[in-house]
Amino acid sequence: MTEEQLSFKEDKIVKILNTVYELLKKGNFKEAYFQLESVLKIDFEYPGIPEALKSTKYWIEHLKDYELIEDKFQRGEYLLTTWNAYNDFILQSGPIPDFVFYNTKQFIFSTALKNYKASLDAVNRYNPTILLQLGRSYKAVGNYEYAIQLLENANQINPGNSTILAELADCYSLIDELRASKLFFREAFFINPQEVNLATLESPIIVKLVERLKRKGYNKKELAEWIPVYGNIWNVFNVKRELKPLEIGKLKQSIFTLEQEVKEENKNLAILMPKLLNHYFWLIDHYVSTHEDRDRIEEILEKIKNINETIYVEYIK
Repeated sequence: MTEEQLSFKEDKIVKILNTVYELLKKGNFKEAYFQLESVLKIDFEYPGIPEALKSTKYWIEHLKDYELIEDKFQRGEYLLTTWNAYNDFILQSGPIPDFVFYNTKQFIFSTALKNYKASLDAVNRYNPTILLQLGRSYKAVGNYEYAIQLLENANQINPGNSTILAELADCYSLIDELRASKLFFREAFFINPQEVNLATLESPIIVKLVERLKRKGYNKKELAEWIPVYGNIWNVFNVKRELKPLEIGKLKQSIFTLEQEVKEENKNLAILMPKLLNHYFWLIDHYVSTHEDRDRIEEILEKIKNINETIYVEYIK
């Protein structure tokens, strides 16, 4: 094939892919699939097309069920739940071209946003679940400031919710408000790491932390518990707040309970150990901020050393 023929072929494929780009933004997955197939007829080995076809087919199949849902809120929930499953699908089937992922994401979240907004009324506009999902959707389409407003409202109505706090932290990170982001992330991963949906987080500080931990071989549940541990050790969760007297009492009680569970449990140590370590770190931070006797800190450090010497060594570096 001559250079001129190759150039003509490439121009033709680029034109088709530009069409696919627009079709995905509009959610016309059937036509996008047809156009992607036509690329293979021109060049059977064109990179990324088989993966793009898999992605497009995924949404063709799943949006059939979406069309059967009448309730606006449930339509939004279906889209976000299916998006989470789609991320798992990508992990298993392999990466897809960026333009396919991001244009699909824009359509799914902008459509979810329309549904959530349509479900608002005088009563449920103060529903933290709806505010959370609206915040997530606005974040996904790039309106981070308004997402923060909604998530702050959700946090006021339902304080101490790890899911809300993590999404709020994520939004602050995306507008480079790192101090607020780190504070909220630390809080979210202390309260309940299992409630934090890692698939929805885009913050570079969390994405990099997760990537490093995945190389250590932790499964999904274990990884969530180790994030705050290594977040502390690697100086990611380095923005801290002073604890209230009631919180200190609860922290010490939780430590006592976890210590008993670690002694008794064999099966759940992979979850309980990092959870206890993170609680120890919080107590040490409290002792440091209140200038407690060094002996108290040494006592906690000794406990850390006894349950995980590797973490102890990394922590005191």
